[in-house]
Amino acid sequence: MTLQNYNPPFIFFTHPGIAKILSLVPKDINSLLDLGCGRGTVGILVRIYRSPKRVVGVEIFKKYINFCKKHRIYDKIFKLD
Repeated sequence: MTLQNYNPPFIFFTHPGIAKILSLVPKDINSLLDLGCGRGTVGILVRIYRSPKRVVGVEIFKKYINFCKKHRIYDKIFKLD
């Protein structure tokens, strides 16, 4: 498979299921609420391949919240159970 005959998004650097998840996100999305956001994989992909005005994450584990804050993945992130 080459880039020329593959329909975007061409996501080759991670699990193939990510392309399927991203295909479920509307192209004209205004905002995203990522529940159980972990390290922000979905948030990052949505920022790269869509143009949301706002991306919000919700996570329970402080380690992941700190990671997402450090890398500014989400506009806001909440620690909720």
